[in-house]
Amino acid sequence: MPCLLALCACASQNVIDMGAGRHSLTASSTKGLPAARAEAVKQANKYCARSGRRAVVETTDNEQLAGVLSDPSISVVFTCGPPVTTAFSR
Repeated sequence: MPCLLALCACASQNVIDMGAGRHSLTASSTKGLPAARAEAVKQANKYCARSGRRAVVETTDNEQLAGVLSDPSISVVFTCGPPVTTAFSR
């Protein structure tokens, strides 16, 4: 069991619908606050990708800084915007 826990460096909660197209989620990481933010953005993009869109982060909030008993976590509020494309239209 300890090996299984070591493999899971990041965790996230379910996406919360805040209304008006806005969503929120919280993610944490054993690798620090930047990794927690990256995980939150990754999860937001995964959520938006289900509808062919990408996450547009509006705000971030440090829920909890690293401490003795817990990992740092961060909440993001986001909307799902148009997908990023590399093709040019003519």
